[in-house]
Amino acid sequence: MVLKTFTRMWKGIDGEGSDQSRRHLRVQPSRADPVEVQIMGEDSLNILHARDVSVSGIGVLVPHRFEGCNIQNGVELVITLPGTRSFMARGQVIHKHEDDITAYFGVEFTRLENRHRELIIKYVQEFPEDPAPSPA
Repeated sequence: MVLKTFTRMWKGIDGEGSDQSRRHLRVQPSRADPVEVQIMGEDSLNILHARDVSVSGIGVLVPHRFEGCNIQNGVELVITLPGTRSFMARGQVIHKHEDDITAYFGVEFTRLENRHRELIIKYVQEFPEDPAPSPA
């Protein structure tokens, strides 16, 4: 199967636009089959869910609206894709988003073992074209 690609503009960590673009397909996990993301900080451990996933990074939903998050530093992640064992990755927060409804930040992978990269590629490639709607 060929990995589909598209271009998506991204914003820097300060929220300013950038001329850089992404060339990796991002998929949005359903609520029924979430991707769990554990973020290990200096003095904390947060267990969250992915907003979107690609081979180059992951968007992480933040229900506590960034309170107590030092997003300037690199982060250690433990990622659990549906039907797989958890694996570790390291990343850098490259942007954040917060509005009245949701808050999330985007993490670009800076360290990811090849076998784990292959798991993400398989997950993205096998993701349903038109997934069933998430339960409300």
